[in-house]
Amino acid sequence: MDGTASVCRKFGLPPTNSRSDNESEQLHAAQYSGLHEQQQSLRSSAHYNANSEFLVSIPVSLHVQSLELTGVAPASCSSSKCDMGRARNDAWGLLSEKDMADLQAILTVLPKQGLMSSKVLRKKDLGNGQLRWSLEKKTHAEMVEAALLRSCLLYPRFAGELRKLVVVAADEDLAIFSDARGRRLFTSLRGTSPFKARDLGDDALVALGYPPTRVECVRRIYRGVRDQFLGYRSYGCGHSLGGSVLHELACSLEQEPAYAFDRIDVFNAGGSPLQPTTSALRRTAFFSHRTEGDLVSLFYKPPGGIDNGSSRVVLHQVDPMSGSVHRMGHFLPRRCSSSPLYEHHNHADASAHAECLIM
Repeated sequence: MDGTASVCRKFGLPPTNSRSDNESEQLHAAQYSGLHEQQQSLRSSAHYNANSEFLVSIPVSLHVQSLELTGVAPASCSSSKCDMGRARNDAWGLLSEKDMADLQAILTVLPKQGLMSSKVLRKKDLGNGQLRWSLEKKTHAEMVEAALLRSCLLYPRFAGELRKLVVVAADEDLAIFSDARGRRLFTSLRGTSPFKARDLGDDALVALGYPPTRVECVRRIYRGVRDQFLGYRSYGCGHSLGGSVLHELACSLEQEPAYAFDRIDVFNAGGSPLQPTTSALRRTAFFSHRTEGDLVSLFYKPPGGIDNGSSRVVLHQVDPMSGSVHRMGHFLPRRCSSSPLYEHHNHADASAHAECLIM
């Protein structure tokens, strides 16, 4: 049975070959609404701890089952695009370096959603058959999950990759995603929030050539999650201060093969002329992306320095539509202009990037 056809019947939508563009968008949204429900069901098998708000501890087979249930091709893609998406799945080896960098850039902007304020109506069982509805703030994991689903619509070319991911850990600093089918783990770190004194203090430390304090907390959470996904390829991405944190984390884990990253992409990572040069990484491919004219990353030096075999510096041209040269918008792939979220996101860009304006 064709997966797309079964989804059409589930949501009461016309068959693929008779859909208009608007109907295709409705189906696309319905598919990822269904994925969100699958992710919510996974949360019932999770446990909470002091290090991270949401940490999955369920058998990998359950991840695979969930991903297979939702593994239908995006209906708004043409057949050629969907075929190309299937050819680019499961491993970095099947993605071009540019596509991998674009995917990492999309994931980099997701953790900041955990800082946003949003509420949801929840049903609580009081016992004796009594139920009570209450308006509660969404958790960090829920905010990141919602942003992940929106990204599937904004970047349909990468929807095939994004829809494989499940949020396995999230707090106000980071988000970690697993891909059970491709056995991949993605760790994404946000940049500076100007409303958090700790972040501003870390910016000062980076400017003076010292490692930021966020490194220890991120290392503890990452190692805890990595222990549950041993054997997975591990990828990391971070913007600005998040890139500086990831730099320190990658260097500290280089001597621990079980925890070392396979690839890291940092975007306009914060640096300083006082920053010491660290040794080149042997286990990790390190990509430092920066925009022309960005002062925050001007003095940043990747592990081993700029001219070495394991680290590459990629210079990006400034996109006049993305505002400040430090923003993540200069690194993101082109959005789908036909997506119903396109106008909304263009309208919200200024506030959405507020926490990244410093580092």
